[in-house]
Amino acid sequence: QAQKGKFGEQSLSQALENPHVQAFLGGGEQTEAYLEAHQKVRGNKIYVWHCNDLGDVPVARPLVLYYDILLSGSFSSYGRVPGVRRASVSELGAHAVRNENIYIRSYKTLLANPEQAYVALDDAVASGLREILSKYDSRK
Repeated sequence: QAQKGKFGEQSLSQALENPHVQAFLGGGEQTEAYLEAHQKVRGNKIYVWHCNDLGDVPVARPLVLYYDILLSGSFSSYGRVPGVRRASVSELGAHAVRNENIYIRSYKTLLANPEQAYVALDDAVASGLREILSKYDSRK
C-alpha cells in the first residue's frame, strides 16, 4: 500500500489519504490534527520530501519537524520527532506537534541504544520499533 503513496506537492485531502503521510504522523487521528494545524499556518498544499529509493532495505526515516520552513535550525537543537516524548514535560514545546516529542539529541540516543530508550516512546511507537529491529536482526 505504501507504494501507492504520492510524493511531491499535494492537497491536504490527498495527504490525509497518503500512506506515507499516515505512517510519518502516526495514524489517522494524528494525521488529521497535524494537517488541520498545517492548513491554518501554511495553506491547502503540503510537500512530501521522501521517495522510495532504497528498495527493500530496513531503514529509519523519522519525520523531523522544525520551527521554520527553511530548516535553518540545527539537527540537534530545534528539531522534534513526532511519537517520541520530550525529555521533560516542563519544556516549552511551542513548535511541537505532540507533548510526547523530545529534542533530536534524545532521539540520537534512541537510535544508539533502543532497548534503553523504549521508555521514552509511546506504546505504539515502541512496539513498531521492536518489530522493525527484530525483523532486521533475523536477516543477519
